[in-house]
Amino acid sequence: MSAKFKKIVSEVLGIPISEISAETSPENTPYWGSIETLLLISEIEEQFEVNLDINDVAEIKNLGEIANFLNKKGINVDLK
Repeated sequence: MSAKFKKIVSEVLGIPISEISAETSPENTPYWGSIETLLLISEIEEQFEVNLDINDVAEIKNLGEIANFLNKKGINVDLK
């Protein structure tokens, strides 16, 4: 699942998979704005068949937090 997660992130944010880590965030990713956040969450929900609560989404600071949420839902995402 980690490869699938990274592919989604790479496609939505337009960054190479090699640059994706748990620390990847809007603060250190040039083209990651609010619209990209919505697109990323939408694509993750569709591809992994999960629902992210809007309150959870509002508090997301980096990809590690998204991965932790997915792991809690039983979807193995390892960004190491």
